[in-house]
Amino acid sequence: MCAVVSVFSRLLLLPFIALTAYMASQWGILFLLPPAAGLAIGITAAFGLDSSSIPMLAFLVLSAAFLTAYGKKRFPHRYCALGLAVIITLGIYLSLALGSILAGDPPHTEAARIWSEVWEAAVPSSLSESAAEEFRDIGARTALLLPDVLMWISVMLGEALSIALIFLFRLCHRIFRTEPQKMARFADWRLPKSAIPGGIILLLGIGLAYILKLDGANAVAYALGFIVASLFSVQGLAYLFFALETSKAPGSVKTVLCVFCGLTFPYCMAFLSFIGVREQIQKRRRAITDYLKSISKVTEFEKRSNELAKYGYIREDLPKHEKKDAAPRESGDGDDNGPRGESSAADNKEDR
Repeated sequence: MCAVVSVFSRLLLLPFIALTAYMASQWGILFLLPPAAGLAIGITAAFGLDSSSIPMLAFLVLSAAFLTAYGKKRFPHRYCALGLAVIITLGIYLSLALGSILAGDPPHTEAARIWSEVWEAAVPSSLSESAAEEFRDIGARTALLLPDVLMWISVMLGEALSIALIFLFRLCHRIFRTEPQKMARFADWRLPKSAIPGGIILLLGIGLAYILKLDGANAVAYALGFIVASLFSVQGLAYLFFALETSKAPGSVKTVLCVFCGLTFPYCMAFLSFIGVREQIQKRRRAITDYLKSISKVTEFEKRSNELAKYGYIREDLPKHEKKDAAPRESGDGDDNGPRGESSAADNKEDR
């Protein structure tokens, strides 16, 4: 299946990569070999072994191997997402730019050629000559942006595909009814403590690229800026989900929020990043959780105090399994003071 699908689409290979990693993590790493061979056969048959297909094959096989290590060692999800994002980003970028780099041309040359061919093929035949020419001009103006956005697009795809691979891997666990590694709810997702210093270093890298007047300064700014914005925007969205769950808002509000973010992407990232940075500094979710726990304890204390004042004792409710296991009392076992039930009630009251 990998050999067949690799001829048509790399995106459709993601479920097979996840299934390969699942089999290798559950039954042995030798299960990596047949899909890897299938990928090599399919990619070689479709594209040949050149500067474009070799990085493509490498990032697919390495993604399966890294996901296998994640399944066997069960290290944190964020490290798996980061490692996969790096592998996929480099694979996509090199598959588009390596040939141009080796030929001594700018990295975007090959990508611009592919874009021009695809855009030319997409011109509708029903358009008039003037409309078709305007359509081609739009494609040409878009191609001029490739030097700045090629790495940005690669990073964006790398992050998105890495998350997709992790969830497809967990879907394999669900299909085969095995226990996946525990994952926190999205509303509880939080960046590590090093996120703020790391983000500052990346932003300093952007400033340094402009100070040194590098040719690819815009590309560096877009790529590193997207990394910082995407990390903190995910945390900002998680905080909004937490706030909606805590306030017991209807589920439709979450749907509206997701649709809004999808329609306004990537501009919504500025707003979400601001919320994520503030949450990273102020730790509002922890403060809200601690406050709710304290309120719950106070409510429970007041409830028990009222019960003690009303009945003179506090009833301890046994768990269901303890109630089932508790042996029933025999009737008729009394003592000199009266029936067994009255004595037990008095004794229990005195004990309490």
